[in-house]
Amino acid sequence: MGQGAHTLPILMALHRMDVDYGRLIVETKIKRKRNIMGRSVETSSSALSVTYTTFEPEPDDEFEWDCFVEDIQEYLPTFYPSLEKADDWLCYPYQETAIILQNEQVNICLSEYCGVWAIQVIPREDRDDSALAKRNGTLIGDRIESIWGQLKKLGSFSNGEVVFASA
Repeated sequence: MGQGAHTLPILMALHRMDVDYGRLIVETKIKRKRNIMGRSVETSSSALSVTYTTFEPEPDDEFEWDCFVEDIQEYLPTFYPSLEKADDWLCYPYQETAIILQNEQVNICLSEYCGVWAIQVIPREDRDDSALAKRNGTLIGDRIESIWGQLKKLGSFSNGEVVFASA
């Protein structure tokens, strides 16, 4: 018997397993791969605005997530009073993106990876007024960019690594 004859039953068994368990297997594999292979700060594909920034604290200072979240939560509502503090996470497949502020139209989200922070303005999925959300989100995104925008994303490689330049 040739080598191909032994391979065929194994492939068929794997195919049957995928059919029997359907999406659960596929999603688990994707989820596991996403956690292991991610090489950049997580961002949402539906974001109206993404601002990248980085911090280089002094060697004796520890920059903490909570401090940055509090700064944003206190500062942005002075320009946009409709923004309220939130403490939630974006839904699957986004596993590392925290919702820190929100109003009726948009969520202000934050994620971090290896010292690069992404502040995102994402329309709320539970609202239908998308034109108003885009307008509101664009204004807020422009303000965030002017305050914290230190990096510009130039592109990404097929392995997930991203290239940034100073803004």
